[in-house]
Amino acid sequence: MAPSGEPRWWQRRHLERLGLLSLALLFGYVAFYPQSLVRYPPVTDMPFHAANTSILRHYFDDAFGFREQFQIDPLRAPYMTHYLLGAALSLVLPIHVAVKLASVLMLCLLPAGLALLLRGLGKRRVGALLALGLFYSTLTHWGFISHVAALGCFLGSLGATLLTLQASEPKAIRRRAVLLAVLLTFTLLTHVYRYPFAAGGALLLLVFSWKSSATRRAQLATALALLPSAVLFLGFWFTRDHGLGDDLTLTFEPSRLQEVPLHLFGGFKGTAGAHEQQLGLTFTLLALGLGVGSAFIRHARRSRSEPATRSTGTTRHEHPAETERDCDSPLPSKAVPSNPPLVHPPETEGQRDVGAPQPPNTSTTLTHPERPDALKRRAHYALALMCGVIGLLYVCLPLTWGSWFFVYPREALTLAALGLALLPGLPRLPLVPLVLALCLSLSAGRQAYQVAVEWRRFEALNQDFYAMQQHLPPQPKLLYLIYDHTGTQRSTTPFIHLPAWVQAERGGALYFHFVRWGLYPIRYREGSPHDPPRLPYFLEWRPDRFQVLEHGAWFDTFLVRHTIDPSVVFAADPSIRLVAREGTWWLFRREP
Repeated sequence: MAPSGEPRWWQRRHLERLGLLSLALLFGYVAFYPQSLVRYPPVTDMPFHAANTSILRHYFDDAFGFREQFQIDPLRAPYMTHYLLGAALSLVLPIHVAVKLASVLMLCLLPAGLALLLRGLGKRRVGALLALGLFYSTLTHWGFISHVAALGCFLGSLGATLLTLQASEPKAIRRRAVLLAVLLTFTLLTHVYRYPFAAGGALLLLVFSWKSSATRRAQLATALALLPSAVLFLGFWFTRDHGLGDDLTLTFEPSRLQEVPLHLFGGFKGTAGAHEQQLGLTFTLLALGLGVGSAFIRHARRSRSEPATRSTGTTRHEHPAETERDCDSPLPSKAVPSNPPLVHPPETEGQRDVGAPQPPNTSTTLTHPERPDALKRRAHYALALMCGVIGLLYVCLPLTWGSWFFVYPREALTLAALGLALLPGLPRLPLVPLVLALCLSLSAGRQAYQVAVEWRRFEALNQDFYAMQQHLPPQPKLLYLIYDHTGTQRSTTPFIHLPAWVQAERGGALYFHFVRWGLYPIRYREGSPHDPPRLPYFLEWRPDRFQVLEHGAWFDTFLVRHTIDPSVVFAADPSIRLVAREGTWWLFRREP
């Protein structure tokens, strides 16, 4: 019978299940609820992600006209995961639903990768749900969906490396090494920028495993798992045709550390931005509080167990079951007797696990004098070193590097994710999932609610654009000018690329497209008359530079967002006439 005042086993089980159910419901709310409120989320770059997804989905559909305009070349830019996933989903879903669902699934790789890393560190995987507080970071609002997903793959690669190094049986080593190779390759195909970090982190953990409990077989398997993705990366690096890595300039600017909160929680401005910052601070304090509380509980439990272990002449590391019970066992462990007998059944050389506890004064103890959890302790040192390197890159990398923009701010999210992994693991107590659910409700849940409120306002504002789409022809040669960016509290305008949804749903051509940068597996077909002409760089951000006779001759459809009639912009070309207006949107067409 359970001691008086202590919950019985079924009470403990139901408390934990209630907490896990609460966490599952909270996860679904954070990930899916805001997306369900809008047709087009006000995410700056998402319209072009939708356009690229549609190009893959309708490449052979003559009604969209993509095959004559584009060519697919994945080897020169392995940026494919997001678009392939969206294209597959769009086979059974409307394109706007498929793009939203693909984006959510990609973002979910962040907590999934963190869970794998926590498992490798010997911590409770449920703690990975703290990453929900980073679900709607500044990078998400910008639309850097693939980068956030690649960050999750990076964390998962580190976890797979640790699991491979901890394995002792050949079958387990092979299985985990394959997982590591797959995750590294997946990182490369998701976002090539994050791949060197993933491969370098795996190598660093391999170095830190030297002279630890890791077997030589496991270390060799870890090294071999790096090869497939490394070969693909080298193939990409030497065949790329865009300026990546050729103009890197490093400067030391420690003042950037003050910008970290904005690069984590800077999706909105004004009163919404102030509230977002408060919620970000709440999340940070609650995460740190959970870590400190977990460390205190673990220390208290260890202090209570030390007298019993000293009385039997043993040490804590001779009973790793305690660590497993505290960290990540699926169900409450059975009570361990306070004076366990030191019985060691005979075992053959082939059956002996190198990392398993052995009787004192044996040859195995002399061969591996370190504790079995030494590798996990060393892994924390390696992660801390990675944080130092990434922090240095944050203050040294430029804002723009070759074809990439917003470079150094990306590392703020990397530091936050690694910081979550370094927090003390949650203890194995029945109330922990409920406490975690409460903390996430006060932080991630409220963040998702704020996002939902702001996105719902954008949806009401966007009704004019939906009405304007009914006047657009199929396969338009579309040039759009966004003069007015007002109406939302987004820190970066959600209107700048909004008309790219027209190409995603109706086909045709756009005057500005991400594929011009050479970072994507889609590019314009060389010499094709269906390709739009190159217009001045940054014209989409400076529509006042538009000259209709110089820049508009190739196009037949013109979409403008302005608070006043923009007909004067097209006055020099009498063949262009106003055909429709919906709110602040104006549609002009070229007459034959």
